[in-house]
Amino acid sequence: MSEKIIAYKATDKNMMCRGKQYEVGKTYTEEKADCCTAGMHACEMPFDVLHYYNVSDGVRFFQVECGGEVDKSDEDSKFACTELTVKGELKLTDMLKIGVEAVMKRVKEKTAGAKETAASGNCSTGAASGDCSTGAASGDCSTGAASGNCSSAEVSGKNSIAVANGYNSNARGSIGCYIVLTEYDDDGKFLLAKMARVDGTVIKDGVWYTLKNGEFVEKN
Repeated sequence: MSEKIIAYKATDKNMMCRGKQYEVGKTYTEEKADCCTAGMHACEMPFDVLHYYNVSDGVRFFQVECGGEVDKSDEDSKFACTELTVKGELKLTDMLKIGVEAVMKRVKEKTAGAKETAASGNCSTGAASGDCSTGAASGDCSTGAASGNCSSAEVSGKNSIAVANGYNSNARGSIGCYIVLTEYDDDGKFLLAKMARVDGTVIKDGVWYTLKNGEFVEKN
């Protein structure tokens, strides 16, 4: 028996993906796994799912358990498998919280206390940890992540994601990117995580934002 992988998958509003109908609690199989052409697809990192689905299109998120034959992507945590069980649906807020935790774990593994890092290229990751740290990344589907009080994350490139976690953290991105911010109270207690797409109107291109009382506010 192959090792089971807990991962994350998105579907349209009718729980359809690539012409296949899914239901919670059911297990599905296919004959072959190929990340480009065959099998059922999911991502081990929650935010990588956003590189393939636009949230505004009524997308739904699910936690899945995968096994059988597995073919992993060389670019991010996406993979194809021949066996997939839909464990349960996740609200966007749940997806964000799990995603922030996963990104911050990766930040700690990659940076070992680095205050500022930058990366470029498709599916690149710029990550930093510590108070007043900065993570920056450029290129399509890249991730800029920073953790710590007053930390900052910024990205450019199509479908890129800036994730800043910590008290008074802030993020910015170019048009088409996502920013993900967390909010903590004065005692350091986590309150919530929230995501927005940089559309140039509600969330402006290249403008720093922080999260206050659950709302995105331009950073002074």
